[in-house]
Amino acid sequence: MKKAFPQLIVWRGAMAPNAKPFADQNLLNNAIPERLLKPLPLKYNYVTHIYEPEWERKVLHTGNVYTEEEIEEAMLHPAIIHYLGGKIMTRPWYEKCRSSQRDAYYRYKALSPWKDAPLLPSV
Repeated sequence: MKKAFPQLIVWRGAMAPNAKPFADQNLLNNAIPERLLKPLPLKYNYVTHIYEPEWERKVLHTGNVYTEEEIEEAMLHPAIIHYLGGKIMTRPWYEKCRSSQRDAYYRYKALSPWKDAPLLPSV
């Protein structure tokens, strides 16, 4: 990391005029040599739970990156659910969340030290 850090700073400085909202991901993607990058199976970064199931399938088929089997596996058995999105409706710690994966969050919350913490009000 010591060798990579100065390169990241230089790269980030060069990108500043065109800074993207996901700069942390951009830094990581550009710090790792392309030959070492491997696609992560969809179920390990499941983000499309915010859509209705049929719309979700259409979104996931865009670009033909994932097979039908990979899409079904992610939708039915996600390993990591990324509660992504700036909208309160996509995040299960808010009262009116509509994510298709909100029950998974509630199940694990019930096992945690925060099981009795109330959900945040949806504004």
